[in-house]
Amino acid sequence: MSDYKQVPESFINQILHRLNQVRLDVTDDVLETFLEVPRENFVLEKNRKNAYTDRPQPIFADQTISAPHMYAMMMSRALGDPSKGMTILEIGTGSGYGAALLGHIVNPGKVYTIERHHKLVKFAQSNIESVNLDNIEVIHGNGTKDIPDLLFDRIIVTAAGKSLPPIYENHLKIGGKIVIPLVNENNDQWMWTFTKKENGSISHHRSLQVIFVPLVY
Repeated sequence: MSDYKQVPESFINQILHRLNQVRLDVTDDVLETFLEVPRENFVLEKNRKNAYTDRPQPIFADQTISAPHMYAMMMSRALGDPSKGMTILEIGTGSGYGAALLGHIVNPGKVYTIERHHKLVKFAQSNIESVNLDNIEVIHGNGTKDIPDLLFDRIIVTAAGKSLPPIYENHLKIGGKIVIPLVNENNDQWMWTFTKKENGSISHHRSLQVIFVPLVY
């Protein structure tokens, strides 16, 4: 792993404080991942002094790296236990931080992550290489169309859609889960979890109100 300062304990405390506010439990594996993957490697150089605050950070192409507690929420909703060896699809790579967290926690599993902005693809690839994770593939493409021809244990979408794209259901294993923010008729965004049952039907559960950039169809 590259030369970086030790992740401060206060960083984890900030994440836990926010999760406690929304009464969401988080596994030890998820918390450990935040200690093992240095966020400073995934923000712009000028913003590194703010890397360990629980806030979004601007990157390129008018995009942001989400607040760490938001990654913790999505990972806690999606992964469950055990998570080692899973095959994960992430929609919206951004700086690569979310993919790196997922790559660490599912290792030796594989993470595929799709990003439509070419500049962010290069940025994310460089950032992921800096933390020596080799189980992540960054794909330049449209997150609702350019899906690898695979079935996934989990699909995590980091942009808010108007509805669940059917292509995600088609690429989900039995027992698999999709975590995605969806926009309702009042333009509020809520986090939803969709689970594929043994008979192929999809159950769904709404949880937390959130704010994400729009999903591009």
